[in-house]
Amino acid sequence: RVLNALSSMTPMRDVARIDQQLIYAGEPGGLTAPDILGLQILAAALFFGIYFGALLLTDQLGTTRGLIIARNAGLLALIGYVAPRLWLRAKADARKREILRKFPDALDLLSVSVDAGLALDTAMVRVCERWDNAMTQEFNRTLLELRVGTPRDQALQRMANRTGVQDVQTFVGVLIQSTQLGTSIA
Repeated sequence: RVLNALSSMTPMRDVARIDQQLIYAGEPGGLTAPDILGLQILAAALFFGIYFGALLLTDQLGTTRGLIIARNAGLLALIGYVAPRLWLRAKADARKREILRKFPDALDLLSVSVDAGLALDTAMVRVCERWDNAMTQEFNRTLLELRVGTPRDQALQRMANRTGVQDVQTFVGVLIQSTQLGTSIA
């Protein structure tokens, strides 16, 4: 409840940016934008508290000048506040790199499978059976969307948007265009 109240006070543009990063990161741990915002505040308070606790335990609170304490505490709170966002960005970038690395192999097997006469959906299943990585997880999610009745173009476009990888977006664009024009993807 507190996290939802916090997210309602945050500019929507910032919440949307966090949501997009979470999608690119593969929604690690089922975290949401309010969770990340809460982690930011918690980490800032924790770093701030640890600093003051260390000063109290070492009996330096009375000896160190107030301005230095305030500067150091503020700096540590800022580091704590920024750390969850940096972690999220690193997770998103790592996942994008993994997708970019695995995409050529997946595309190759898709191409061979479709050339052999398999339908695109079946070829995607074959790729998913062969490997387990971020790209095949996206294929699996797309296949699930197709099974529940989402139109193929929409499911593929969602996959492209979730990856944030230009090569995947281009590939999906070609697939959608070939479907609309009625041409073979093989």
